[in-house]
Parts: sequence; structure tokens; C-alpha cells
Amino acid sequence: MTCFTDVILSVLCFNLFFRMHNKFGATHFINAWKYFFLFMGFSTGIGVFVHGFKIYFYETAYHYTWMAMNIAAALASYFTIKATVKFLSRNVKERKKLNLINLFSLLTFISITFIQNNFETVKIYIGTAVAITFISHLIGHMKEDLVSKYIMLGMGISFLTLFIHSTQFSFSVWFDYKAISHVIMMVSLILVYRGVFIANRRLAFTAVQ
Repeated sequence: MTCFTDVILSVLCFNLFFRMHNKFGATHFINAWKYFFLFMGFSTGIGVFVHGFKIYFYETAYHYTWMAMNIAAALASYFTIKATVKFLSRNVKERKKLNLINLFSLLTFISITFIQNNFETVKIYIGTAVAITFISHLIGHMKEDLVSKYIMLGMGISFLTLFIHSTQFSFSVWFDYKAISHVIMMVSLILVYRGVFIANRRLAFTAVQ
């Protein structure tokens, strides 16, 4: 079941990416979210092999495939922060500084991950990215911004996967904690997409005016 939900997640992410690529405007905010969906698609696509074909891999090959899945997830997180920087600041110089800090942080955590041969360090970066995005859009939602409402809900729901994974809560061996987390992620991604869709529609309406 975990492999099956990985397939659905990957298809969903690539579908949302191509929808945005073909139909949405090319602003920094929207482009960042577009590439978030792209790398989430890569991550969950690699996850199909990690979760579904583990027994066919040599240990070393499996390890590096698993690492690639998580690095792709970290790259997706990089673009969530990039989008959030655009959301928070209109100052170009300030955005460049914040984006450089974001890039430096990503490269640092990835480097440490490879040096220590341990994914736990890059998890910190991913968790921080989710928290920053959630808090930023919570503030936006408190200011009655509809875009922020959906992105905040999407990021907020994704926190449930941390609880599911830490407790390994499962309905059955067939529908285990990994599959449950994937279903939660689907809901999260759709909510985030809804927020970006509204942002794009708002930009299109402004352009017409």
C-alpha cells in the first residue's frame, strides 16, 4: 500500500506542476511553488522504488536511492522558503540576502548529511522550512489573506505526519503509518495548490485591470 500511495502522490505532484507550468503566470512566488511540486514529485517517485522494491536492491544502492528521495524532499523545502521569502518581503535586496541564506542552509545540511551518512540532519532543514512557511501564512491568514489560509492549512496538516511517523500509528499491516502519512500529504498538497491557484487568479485579475 505504501508503494501505491507513493505512485498516487508522485502523479499528483507532477500533475500540479504541469498545470502550473502551462496555465499559471511566471512570477517568483508561483515559480517557487511550481518547483516545490516538481521536486516533491521526484521525491515520491523515487519513494516508489525505495518502498516497493527494497528487496531487489543491494544495500549500498538502496541507501543512496533512499538518500536521493530525501534530498529531493529537501530541494522541495528549499522552494517553499523561496516562495515564503517572496511573500514576506517586497525589498529586492532583502530577498536576495534571505535567498542566499536559504541556499547556504540547504547546501550545509545536505553536505553534513553526506559526510555523516545520516539523513537526520536534513530533516531539520525540512522541518524548519515547513514551520517557517506555516507561521508566515498563519500571520497572513490572521490578516484575512485567502491565499495564506490555504497554504497555512496545507502546511499545518503536514505536521500530522510527524505524529503518525513518531508513533507509527497504523490501521493495519496493509494500511500502515507510511500509507496514512501519504494520504495526509495528498490533502496537504491539494490545499497548498488551492492557495497558489487563488494567488495566480488574483495576479491575472490585477493584470487585466
